[in-house]
Amino acid sequence: FNGRSISKVVPYRHKRSAVRMYWGAIANGGNSEVLTIPVEVKQAGCPNVLLHPDWTTEAELRWASSAASGAAPAVCVRRVYCEQRLAGGQLNPAVPRTACRRMLQRLEAFGNRGLALLSAFEYEF
Repeated sequence: FNGRSISKVVPYRHKRSAVRMYWGAIANGGNSEVLTIPVEVKQAGCPNVLLHPDWTTEAELRWASSAASGAAPAVCVRRVYCEQRLAGGQLNPAVPRTACRRMLQRLEAFGNRGLALLSAFEYEF
């Protein structure tokens, strides 16, 4: 994965509403060029996926909020990480969060052998 953050801005009033995202966005490179479209996406007709927020990851982005500067009206910008679920309800296997979770589960299957998963993230501009 190339470090490109895929995000969607949703007004707070829609916090509990269903939010969808184009499934093919996961195939875009750092400059929005299409790297590859997974076979599953092509077979499904390039649908939208449903985003499921993980509310334990919610945090205020103070650098993006006008509330920190005292500007009126105060705007508080927050972010929350989401899971992508396919039409059948299963997690999208191409999403980095899902892929990392799968790798951690495979690593745990080795037992306590001193192995650890280390990763880093470099944003592309």
